[in-house]
This record gives sequence, C-alpha cells and structure tokens, in this order.
Amino acid sequence: TLNEDGIPDIDADPRILSHSPTNEYITSVSFTGSTESPLVITSSSRCVHVWNVITGSVWWSARMKVREFAADPLGENFAVIVNLATAAESTPQCAVAIFEVSKPVPKRVFRFKHDVLAMSFVPVETGDQSALVLLAKNLEFIVLGESESV
Repeated sequence: TLNEDGIPDIDADPRILSHSPTNEYITSVSFTGSTESPLVITSSSRCVHVWNVITGSVWWSARMKVREFAADPLGENFAVIVNLATAAESTPQCAVAIFEVSKPVPKRVFRFKHDVLAMSFVPVETGDQSALVLLAKNLEFIVLGESESV
C-alpha cells in the first residue's frame, strides 16, 4: 500500500532481501540513481549483489574481492576497486571496474600501477551525468568522465 505521499508503506509491505553465504557482511548499500530501475546494489569484501526491489530477488551477483565501492547518484553505473596479485612493481597494483547495474560484466576496466585509495562519482557541470574521480596513493586525482565513456 502507498501512504498519502505515494510512497510504499514499509510496515504494510515488508521486504527481506536475503543473500548467501551468511558469513559475508554487506559493507556498502546503494540504490541506483535512475528512477526507472528499482534496484539495490550491495557489496561485501568478496561479492557484489544487485537486487530487484519490486520482486525482492537477486538480479545478478558476481564474486570479486571488493576493496572499495561507489555508485553513481545520477545514473545506473557503479564502480569497484579490486586488488591485483602482482609479482613485480612494474605490473598494475589495482583495477577499477565500472559496471552498468543491468550487467554482471564490467563495461570498462582500468588498471593502475599506483594504488587507488578512494573514489566517488561526482556530478559534472551539465548536472545530469557524473564523472568518476579517483584518488591515487601518489596523491594524484584521476578523473574518468565522458571522454573515457564511463
């Protein structure tokens, strides 16, 4: 049922979104920025899950060692930072994978020789799109925007 503002009444229609295995703790939760897709994205240290809020079911999930997670507040993209196993300093240390919420395969993967410490989607001047801003361990900001087809 809906309340007087047209918002679903949580007490009247409770939803439980379960995931497995039970020994994983969800570290990030985000709704998609799009009003057209009623999806929730969650991450743990070992997995990403995308739920359909209407059906309460997992739409897709992918196993990966998630170190950081960021969701685009204006669209249907999200990004994860994953560590890469490396034997030499000349090889990449981490990767940033950018996903569309509807697909379990990343649409872009960027590999970095310097560790990426943090990231966030930031709205650009037009106000209807976001750029992904990364902070590297060498204190360099890296902006991935429209030119990189984020």
